[in-house]
Amino acid sequence: MNFNITEHFKFVRMPFSQKIPVDFLYRNDKTREILNKLAFAAADNRFLVLSGPVGTGKSTILRCFTEELKQDEYQVFYISCSAMTPRFFYFAPLVQLGITPKFYMINLKEQFNKEIIRLTKTLGKKVVYIVDEAHRLEQAAHFKNDCFEEIRFFLNIEYDSGNPLTLILCGQDEIWDRRCLGGAKCKAIVQRVDLACKTEPLAVKEVAEYVKAHLKSAGAAENMFDPQAVRLIAKRSGGIPRVINKICTQGLLYAMAQSASVVTGEMISNIFTNNELPDLVLSN
Repeated sequence: MNFNITEHFKFVRMPFSQKIPVDFLYRNDKTREILNKLAFAAADNRFLVLSGPVGTGKSTILRCFTEELKQDEYQVFYISCSAMTPRFFYFAPLVQLGITPKFYMINLKEQFNKEIIRLTKTLGKKVVYIVDEAHRLEQAAHFKNDCFEEIRFFLNIEYDSGNPLTLILCGQDEIWDRRCLGGAKCKAIVQRVDLACKTEPLAVKEVAEYVKAHLKSAGAAENMFDPQAVRLIAKRSGGIPRVINKICTQGLLYAMAQSASVVTGEMISNIFTNNELPDLVLSN
């Protein structure tokens, strides 16, 4: 038996994956609002915080945003906070530029500052610095206070005369907790936030459009999931795109096993009856 979903259904690409081309991404009013704010922040050197529940598409929106930026006009740096230290703030962008970072922190900061000036003043580019998983800043062990201080440095390179770059912090809702940006130690940072936006789960009616968008990207019929199946997906996923993707993929596996061309409500129901997805990712 052929277990390749793409080949079995003659898709042009695998649907319900993170690799969906940005042209096919489902964009509701909230997504368009966030993308507009990101575009404004990038064009005007603003400080933006993007937050939202797990699995609601923050990283996907960032990918869409960065892919739509003109490479000859923007320099994008992207780092993740999974192993953050103050040094990494400066080290990572320099490496991404192909530059060997200086060893001592004072020299590293100066080196970073000079590169920002070169990019913005000499080359005339806008610099966009994205810090993903930023809710983990508070988990960066004994470095955490220093990490927040480095954010202040980013926004103060030109002595409060204006941001030299666009800084985007992206993280789960915990980014606003007292241990992170909501704490007293971050008051000066939060006062500098120009824009704050938040991703949300999809509404029930939006789940059907989301499923159709993924099927369209794969070259499949938009009614490949029957109405009952879509209703069950909307209910049990809680509108979380990441969970929708997992349920839909399981549904395609059921249809493939039964040589069916349509994913039915019964197939989706069997996913839950057979406990084929962890309870933690599903709504009641």
